[in-house]
Amino acid sequence: MFSQAPKKLTFYSFTPNGDMNRIEVRPTDEGVVLVVGDKEFSFDIDSAVNLADAIIDVAGDVGRLNDFQ
Repeated sequence: MFSQAPKKLTFYSFTPNGDMNRIEVRPTDEGVVLVVGDKEFSFDIDSAVNLADAIIDVAGDVGRLNDFQ
């Protein structure tokens, strides 16, 4: 049986001011590593999922903030 190599994602993101950051997300045996620019953060699996959920929740609400004011 063949196993697939762990997937590493690399892309660029932009700040509201237009600054560019290189983003890398890669799996490890213990969890996930997130690299933003030259800063590296390691997370266990539960923390990585919680972080992803929090980003999605907050980003989804950004456009709606003005709707309630």
